[in-house]
Amino acid sequence: PAPPPEAIAPRDSGLAYYVDLHGHASKRGCFMYGNSFADENDQVENMLFPKLISLNSPHFDFSGCNFSEKNMYARDRRDGQSKEGSGRVAVYKALGIIHSYTLECNYNTGRSVNSIPVACHDNGRASPPPAPAVPAKYTVELFEQVGRAVAVAALDMAECNPWPRIVLSEHSSLGNLRAWMLKHVRSTRGAAGAPRGRGGTGTPARSSTGIPSSASDDALARARSFSEGSSRRESRRIRASVSLTLSGDPARSPPTGPAPGTGKRGWTALRRLLRCLPSRCAEPQP
Repeated sequence: PAPPPEAIAPRDSGLAYYVDLHGHASKRGCFMYGNSFADENDQVENMLFPKLISLNSPHFDFSGCNFSEKNMYARDRRDGQSKEGSGRVAVYKALGIIHSYTLECNYNTGRSVNSIPVACHDNGRASPPPAPAVPAKYTVELFEQVGRAVAVAALDMAECNPWPRIVLSEHSSLGNLRAWMLKHVRSTRGAAGAPRGRGGTGTPARSSTGIPSSASDDALARARSFSEGSSRRESRRIRASVSLTLSGDPARSPPTGPAPGTGKRGWTALRRLLRCLPSRCAEPQP
């Protein structure tokens, strides 16, 4: 095999961005494939650029992007070639630049459109009419608009865009967007790093009741039935051991001391029963 190319330091490469342009026949929309970095700050900078593209183009789908390590080394099912030989991975390994991507655009249409913020200081020249609510059929003009958004996002990254949109976005500044992206990276890695069971799937999240959130309806019904049955059995046991009159008549009120044969444990069970009974049963009877 040929020897690997000599690595070049990013400061000596003369490159700030590498974007490989591809057409996509199956997955809809315009999106990017990026590399994965162990360092949080590097991953934030890596994902920040595509996010800025989505703020400048209604047709770029940030949620459709993929920045996983698996997508750097996976093999194609058709030809068996590894993505390690793709331009974005090879350039990253040779030059070490963080901003190395593959821009994929579907030949036909997308999944959704973005509501992009208005640009500042442009006197309306950089703020076209709102995009349609449904994805349009892709044309050459639409692909060119996505390409312009890629260039404008690079100006946003350098904070030298004379007509920025980020100022009127929900983030209002590049610093706030970086903080949002850091939370996004941590939440994504936290979900991916959850402990796995024997079957290789992540452990399902549990609700406040202790039942897995992914449990089926039948399992939930069985759990509720078991809980209700336990409450009824507890109610019958307490009623057999304690005689309690729920009435407004003081003469018929329960004694202040413990009932015979109950003690502290019996009164504790009684309090539990009162909490389980319907609210109408706790009201004085006519």
